[in-house]
Amino acid sequence: MTIEFFQNRLLTLIILIFFLASCQNKKSQESQHIVETSHDKLMERITELYNSREYVEFIKLAENEVNKSENDFGFYLALSDAYGNLGNWDKAFYYAEKLLDKEPSNYYALFAIGNYNFILEKLDSAEFYYNKVLTINPGYARANLNLAQLYIKQDNKTKAVEQYLKAIELFKKNDFMEEVINYSNEVLKLDPENTTAKEYLGKDKLRP
Repeated sequence: MTIEFFQNRLLTLIILIFFLASCQNKKSQESQHIVETSHDKLMERITELYNSREYVEFIKLAENEVNKSENDFGFYLALSDAYGNLGNWDKAFYYAEKLLDKEPSNYYALFAIGNYNFILEKLDSAEFYYNKVLTINPGYARANLNLAQLYIKQDNKTKAVEQYLKAIELFKKNDFMEEVINYSNEVLKLDPENTTAKEYLGKDKLRP
């Protein structure tokens, strides 16, 4: 099982993948070279704006591209994230859900919707979407970690520990030992006698 532990900032990688695909589809004739160069520069500019968190300007350019073609949905996730960072939840949900209309199994979009519900204190909905993410991709440890935080908010330490341990196991299998140590310590804060967390840490690496 391959772990995928992406933060929202790594959405940039997703955008770039779509950008490259978009550029490649346009390269068919030599006469298109000038247009392609202009398009490439625009894509670079949009990526730069997103990376620098200049969300208002990013949204203007990205939505303009989206409006040119309903089939070009490579911007949807980033637009959702940008609107979420601006606190425009209606638009954040809108673009994530539009992506799901195109790709029902896109767990990045499901995860984003889970996050928005979590922030808005709609914990039951957040739990539903995080579990849906894990049904599609059991190796997406970020969903386990967010579920753990959700259960902590609900004062359900048992479930929180369970989710932390699932994430830790994924980290261990992929040699992410810093995460193993950090989250094993989080488990011990909730359950000081947890033997599994102690085993992960080792006798010389118990809670500081």
